[in-house]
Amino acid sequence: MTRFMSMMAMATGLTITGSALAAPVSTVVSRQDRHDAGHAEFEISTTDLVNSGQPSLEGAAIISGGALFGSGLQYLHDGAFSNDFAATGNLFAPDVGTVVEFTLNLNHSPMGYDISSIVSTTWYAGFERGGQAYKVEVAGVGSNDFVLLFEIDPTLPGNVEPAPAGGLQITTVDNGGGVLASGVERIRVTFIGHEGAGAPESVYAEFDIHGVPTAVPEPASVALLGIGVALISRRRRR
Repeated sequence: MTRFMSMMAMATGLTITGSALAAPVSTVVSRQDRHDAGHAEFEISTTDLVNSGQPSLEGAAIISGGALFGSGLQYLHDGAFSNDFAATGNLFAPDVGTVVEFTLNLNHSPMGYDISSIVSTTWYAGFERGGQAYKVEVAGVGSNDFVLLFEIDPTLPGNVEPAPAGGLQITTVDNGGGVLASGVERIRVTFIGHEGAGAPESVYAEFDIHGVPTAVPEPASVALLGIGVALISRRRRR
């Protein structure tokens, strides 16, 4: 059985441009749910910003916490899908509170990256660990200050444990068609417990972060910015 529904959710998404923060934006959360052994309708990317081997990814690490069943972080962003630990072990089951950080490659894009969408996929055959709950924070180029981009709340309508087993895919995008964040260097994901019918620890098959390098400002734009700063400074001196 396959079900699909879209949900509107207000999130505290903050667009980052250098160190400047814009006002919160709304996001669209889309949910796609399968309750059988197949997963053909789940699109898993092999070319997103944090996929292993992509030039946009500098590194990925578990900052705190750990994972169940000996599962590894490498399976969270390898572009491969599995629904069975016994078959391939190709899944990531973070403990509640585990924090994962992706660092993007500034050699490939010195201005950072524009994040257009984030897609998380859970799947587990044989037990109900498909519900999702996590928050995403981002930091701009050269900054150690992380700001909350959005949070997937386990109480959102439709964010339920597929039963008796199956998967859930959630996509987060800017409701206005823009980017979720710009000028991003690091993305931090904190996995929260999902108190569903099964265990609170969810099992993730993949975590895709889509985007493009942030454009370098054109010389004319930089010149205009310089003129604006000069005028402001002159007015302050007066």
